[in-house]
Amino acid sequence: MNNITVPVPDTAAERARFIRDRMPKGGLFDGHEWRISPTPFRLGPEITAELEKLGRVLLQFNKAVNRLYRLSFEGKQPAWVAAWLDQGKPAELIARQPAGPADNRHRPRHHGTGQRAGWDWPDGVA
Repeated sequence: MNNITVPVPDTAAERARFIRDRMPKGGLFDGHEWRISPTPFRLGPEITAELEKLGRVLLQFNKAVNRLYRLSFEGKQPAWVAAWLDQGKPAELIARQPAGPADNRHRPRHHGTGQRAGWDWPDGVA
């Protein structure tokens, strides 16, 4: 993960503008519009509990998909897998793909439980 410290804007509107200003020029996915929120999407306790129960299975699935993508990117699995998953990604993001074990830099993550639970993006993705 990236350990760069970035000052956080004071108001909700400034935080949303801060995020929007750091979006890739072509957007995150080609042809899709994104609504920007200055706060993480909050999950209720029931959904949080359900996701926590699924955690191990979802982690295994995520690792398998990451491995398939990486092997496809390296030419060791069918090229259409990486091509399909790279659709709409800016070229500079594709060029930064990890050469080693797959990681989760480009995927949202869930954190916390209760009132502070939510989804966000790991550092360096804004």
